[in-house]
Amino acid sequence: MIRLEATTMWIDNLPESKKQNDPSVLSQADGKIDTLVKSQQKLAFETDCLSLARDASQLATLYKEEQSSERANRLAKVMHLKQENSLGSNIVTQHMLQYSQVISGPKNDLYAELEKVWLMKNPNVIKYNVI
Repeated sequence: MIRLEATTMWIDNLPESKKQNDPSVLSQADGKIDTLVKSQQKLAFETDCLSLARDASQLATLYKEEQSSERANRLAKVMHLKQENSLGSNIVTQHMLQYSQVISGPKNDLYAELEKVWLMKNPNVIKYNVI
């Protein structure tokens, strides 16, 4: 394998520099690079903060528009009425179940069933037989 620095043309025209790099120059370059990296990180952080603030502002604007729209107001009224209707219907069904139970069948079974229901509603009453 031929290396470029081993050729005659390279040796004649471009001699090697015998001067060594000064370590203080390298440390200065590293210091400047570090400051540039830190400033770049700071700028990236500030950019991210500003973009988050902008996104939050847009979200607040969209939320405000949604809350103030007519459709949202109508939908809120309808949902409120549905909730009231379900509460009212639950009250009616509970009342019907508690006070308006229908028992059908033969007469003897009817009295026995009524007695069971009455005793369930009034557990402290002493049971007695009527002749």
